[in-house]
Amino acid sequence: TQDIPQIDMRAFVFMDVAGVLRSAVLQAALATALLAVVGLGLGILAQRRALLAEANLLLEARVEARTQELRAAQNALVQASKLSALGEMSAGISHELNQPLATIRNYADNAQKLLERGRAEETARNLGEISAQVSRMDRIIRHLRGFARKEPEAFENIVLHEVVEAALAEARPRLSGVDLHLDVPIDLRVQAGRVRLQQVLGNLIANALDAMEGQADPRLSLRVYEEGEMAVLALRDTGPGLAEPDRVFEPFYTTKEVGASKGLGLGLSISYGIIGSFGGQLSAHDWAEAPAEDTGFGAEFRVALKRAEGGR
Repeated sequence: TQDIPQIDMRAFVFMDVAGVLRSAVLQAALATALLAVVGLGLGILAQRRALLAEANLLLEARVEARTQELRAAQNALVQASKLSALGEMSAGISHELNQPLATIRNYADNAQKLLERGRAEETARNLGEISAQVSRMDRIIRHLRGFARKEPEAFENIVLHEVVEAALAEARPRLSGVDLHLDVPIDLRVQAGRVRLQQVLGNLIANALDAMEGQADPRLSLRVYEEGEMAVLALRDTGPGLAEPDRVFEPFYTTKEVGASKGLGLGLSISYGIIGSFGGQLSAHDWAEAPAEDTGFGAEFRVALKRAEGGR
């Protein structure tokens, strides 16, 4: 409809809308189908999410149940390991303490008979042997105590050469006949505890002498070199070497004959913990890992310690 004011009339135009209606109906049908497809997709997606959520819950329940089973199995293994270690330690303690106790009893019986016969000098020797066996038992007990707990000691800047000399002085009677090579700077200071470091070095020296026992030409070398902020003391012997260098620091592990170690195989394990408490590292190497010019040496133990400020 359109007004025509110029001639005071109104014009009417009539059109066929059937095609338009058909097009509208078709578009409405297509829109409805599209909405149906979208709704179906959303429904499938919602159902899939529900299934995934249910599967996740089921999986989490299974994981939790399996975790509980693994924890129970782990606890059982830990308990079994504790019992095994306890049994091994008990057997070792029994063996190591029974030996000196039996020796003490024999020497005590002999001393009593010698005393009755007036043989004072031989009685004194027997009493000296009894004292030595008591000292041996004391070392065993101290090793056990040191393994069971960490005994704190204040750090200090110590002269490494002095501690090495003190450790060698303790082993001096056993060094007779040993070709000793010492290369330790006299002014090098490290951060450690003097008493416990001397204990570690004394143990390493004693082990080296045990390894070379019976050799015709035993050699022992103690050399210090610097590696970054660390000072490394390398102790080498000409013994048979280490068959399993990775295991030497395990508790109760020993390559010596039963009863010959005068301990429980805890010395190196305790030493490893002591050096670690200083912020250093104790490592073991077989001679085959050394440079070619160093052949002839059996085992090498390296004690790495932090160099003290103000020291070389």
